[in-house]
Amino acid sequence: MLIEGLKQQSRTILMLMLIPIVVSQQWNCLETLDWEPVDEVDYDRTYSPVTDIDARPLGFKVGGFVYDTNSGTCVTVQGTQRKRIEVVVETQPQATVCIRGGGVEKCAEADGSIYMCQEFVDENQASSSSTTFEFFCNDECHEADVNFWYRFTVSTADNSDDDEQWCWGRALDERPTHLVDLKFVVTTSVLLEVTSAAKSYLVSPGAALLIITGFLLRAAYNTY
Repeated sequence: MLIEGLKQQSRTILMLMLIPIVVSQQWNCLETLDWEPVDEVDYDRTYSPVTDIDARPLGFKVGGFVYDTNSGTCVTVQGTQRKRIEVVVETQPQATVCIRGGGVEKCAEADGSIYMCQEFVDENQASSSSTTFEFFCNDECHEADVNFWYRFTVSTADNSDDDEQWCWGRALDERPTHLVDLKFVVTTSVLLEVTSAAKSYLVSPGAALLIITGFLLRAAYNTY
């Protein structure tokens, strides 16, 4: 009986070993938000600092990663089933941050930016109409908090197969930091009237300075 009992126990253990173990992804969210898109015709093209949490320049939104708690912003994007999603991230100041969702993971380039445009399909959520993304840091990140701008844009086609060229038509050079308004000093040429005994002339300030300098040098020469 003891041997038979041991055999039965061994068969039970073997069966348990053959059962696949599914390990769910561990999310460590600083906050979980629903993505609120902005229509491109309504984009705010005014520069805003990343500290302005209510700003939406070019449809972007402010997110963050807190080093001490190892937690970052999590965002759920609706209407993503069989759709391509454009993901744009820009850290400010430049830093390393990563994003994952739909079975895809990517970290920032050397300039602190992330760009992806593809279909995000997690095999465990293939029938889901939404995709959740998490911002996180790995060993490549610095030991500091990270602020960044992020934007999700869902393709307008019925499915990703009908919209292969959609990503190619996106404006890749539009980022919040590109909206910095550089102040240039505009100079205008002002004409001065110089009157001689015979005629009146209109000259520029530079020419007038040369004429005045010539008069002064001539006067100094005549005193000697």
